[in-house]
Amino acid sequence: AKWSGTAEDVHNLYIYYPRRGDEHSQDPANLAIGLTSTQKYDLKATSWSLSSDYMFAYAKVEEAAFGEVVTIPVLNHVFGILRLHITNNTGEEVVVGSVRIEAGQSNIAGTHHTDITGEVAVVNNISEGSKAITTTISNGSIGAGESADVCMVVSPGDYSADTFTVT
Repeated sequence: AKWSGTAEDVHNLYIYYPRRGDEHSQDPANLAIGLTSTQKYDLKATSWSLSSDYMFAYAKVEEAAFGEVVTIPVLNHVFGILRLHITNNTGEEVVVGSVRIEAGQSNIAGTHHTDITGEVAVVNNISEGSKAITTTISNGSIGAGESADVCMVVSPGDYSADTFTVT
């Protein structure tokens, strides 16, 4: 980070991950961040690692003084994780190749203009938005009578008035 001002000045520091392109010149009150509408998930993986394609995390340090050691707090996620529980009641093994969730009226992916300067990140608007997310599944075999979870990342928001279709 580049410190401007005098040694007596204090600054608010904004930390975010991942840094893409020339974001260091963006205003932390209006960061453009993206969430892709095509995602991947391995049904048999023992853990799910959010790649930089699917995540955006941030933190804030208030009133950092010149020369002091700054402890970076825990990073907070902007996006939400949606977990769909699939139960196979067909009587035979099925292979899930992809899962698509489509909102009736809300953009659930796209480019977000986000303010990380407050206590909680605020998504001001979504441009170039998508009402659907398709997650390609690898190792998607589900045995008869078995269940599996599929996870995907969605834009933050109040979806209580929306209707979703899952295919």
